[in-house]
Amino acid sequence: MQNLPDCGSENYSKGAEVQIEAYRFRCQHVLGRGSFGEVWSGETLSGHDCQEVALKDIACRSEGELKQALFEVNVLKSVQCLTGERSCIPQYYAHKVVQKRGGESRVRFAMARSEERRVGKECRSRWS
Repeated sequence: MQNLPDCGSENYSKGAEVQIEAYRFRCQHVLGRGSFGEVWSGETLSGHDCQEVALKDIACRSEGELKQALFEVNVLKSVQCLTGERSCIPQYYAHKVVQKRGGESRVRFAMARSEERRVGKECRSRWS
């Protein structure tokens, strides 16, 4: 079996293959960047059958930032359990915490990628 990056490399890059839990993904292009990290469009190479995915990479420079990133993951997982797969909330697939030197860590997770306008419209119609 081919050795793949375990999501521990510094950054995602176009064409990079990464593994998060039982899933393998290929990074396609950046969807967005923020002060804590990036979100990439990804293609599923193996794992459960999922469509287009968003691969989120959050840099955590402190214990507080790590807790906040894991809180985001847990909210996504919890809301999914309450709303089901047909929800306008993106479906959670997997996450991984990567410890780096110097106390820094990264939380990397995969979720379903949905067209932003469609998600907003569905959420507004369901909760109004």
